[in-house]
Amino acid sequence: AGAAGGDRVDQPVVRQPVARHTRAVAPHRGRKRPEQRRHGRVGLLVVREQARQRPAAGDGEIPRVRQRFDARIERPRARGTQVVKSVVARRQRVFDYLDAHGIRYTWYEHPEAPTIDIARQYWHDDGSKHCKNLFFRNHKGNRHYLVSFDCEQSLAIHDLEHRLRQGKLSFASEQRMERWLGLRPGSVSPFGLINDAEHHVHLFLDRNLERYDSYSFHPNDNRATVVITRDEFLRYLTAVGNSYEFIELY
Repeated sequence: AGAAGGDRVDQPVVRQPVARHTRAVAPHRGRKRPEQRRHGRVGLLVVREQARQRPAAGDGEIPRVRQRFDARIERPRARGTQVVKSVVARRQRVFDYLDAHGIRYTWYEHPEAPTIDIARQYWHDDGSKHCKNLFFRNHKGNRHYLVSFDCEQSLAIHDLEHRLRQGKLSFASEQRMERWLGLRPGSVSPFGLINDAEHHVHLFLDRNLERYDSYSFHPNDNRATVVITRDEFLRYLTAVGNSYEFIELY
């Protein structure tokens, strides 16, 4: 029968299914493995049996976890050994160069001494003058300078710019030091010039050093010191071929 007058006819309400967000589940995470799902407890026993059959330590094969752990221990030790060998090679290259050119010198070993304050406690009382050695670049980065002077003196970089007349200077980066001198910070010395095959680096020497009969420098390794007379050092500079000059620095 039809609805009377203005009476409202209620329509049935149809509820739409609510979309549910799903996320990918990693294979077998939170679920049984395929062999367990298919075979129930039999599959679980198979997995346990496979685990028992894996070789134990001492059976001729080291478990993977043990191998990874041992590798973490050995890796840093290997790196340290490589660094030591590299430093010794740099020192030996200096000795070989001096010997090949008939340049006389003496040397002695001591603990690592990357700064003057640390090195001072290991110096021998041999009358030689110990030197500070600083490596600079110009503003454009196309010129590099090695400056050697009395270790008892200090130089402000602005005063050095005025003295050297090479424009604005800044300390060269470790990468530039490695490229032009083959050295690392803490072991810089004029002996690094043997690694400058292009004779690119210019050496500035403190004029006051001319008053001393002998000098002391690291042989590109801060765990040793080379003592060399002034005459033999000048012979070395002639042999190595880089430009140099003595100059008033202070």
